[in-house]
Amino acid sequence: MNKKMILISLTISAILIGVLLGACFGKFKATEKQIPVETPQEILTNQHYLQRIDKFSKEAVAKSPIVMLGDSLTEIGMWAEYFPASKIINRGIGGDNTIGILNRLDQIITLKPKVIFMMIGTNDLIRGVTADEAFERYTKIIDRLQASLPHTKIVIQSVPPVNFGHMPSGYVYWRPIIEFNEKLKRLSEEKSMPFLDLHAALADSTGGLKLSNTTDGIHFTSEAYNVWVGMIRPFIT
Repeated sequence: MNKKMILISLTISAILIGVLLGACFGKFKATEKQIPVETPQEILTNQHYLQRIDKFSKEAVAKSPIVMLGDSLTEIGMWAEYFPASKIINRGIGGDNTIGILNRLDQIITLKPKVIFMMIGTNDLIRGVTADEAFERYTKIIDRLQASLPHTKIVIQSVPPVNFGHMPSGYVYWRPIIEFNEKLKRLSEEKSMPFLDLHAALADSTGGLKLSNTTDGIHFTSEAYNVWVGMIRPFIT
């Protein structure tokens, strides 16, 4: 093969590689790191999300329960075992975000809970949703709960830290989480609602999730759940 043919071959190969890379990464956008673009509304058609909502709709629930509302961190928690003497129920759904919570609020409101512990936002922020956008939806959640459940105590919980070194590649770092939590704290003050700062309780000296508190950079170890349980215990009666 002469030099001209080699050059043509290399050029064609480069073009093909570019096309393949474009196909692989065309769904990515830049934030602090390259992250998969996921439309927040996709949670509404997620199979696990739909299965959990269906399960909730069929469960018999005691009057005026205590509701743990959130994403996978909440779903994984064994709340009935932590508080066996309380009417506490788990309404966590893995992968859920602020859009998912807004969509299923009717299920929560119908329960007429005594207390709601809400922690949501991680799945918005680590996938590139801005703190402002996530907070706008979070505020809508709080406003609707307040309007529909005037006698329910709503406990706002911060989004916990993450440990970037142990997270799957492609996720943003924790800066948006800090900004979001600052907004949550101000909201709790404006609404006169309790604020549980899980971020401060679980972070290391750098602001990341302490290694002893995580299995994968996001999800909790039993040690972290023990810390969380201790923080909510004063509100469980």
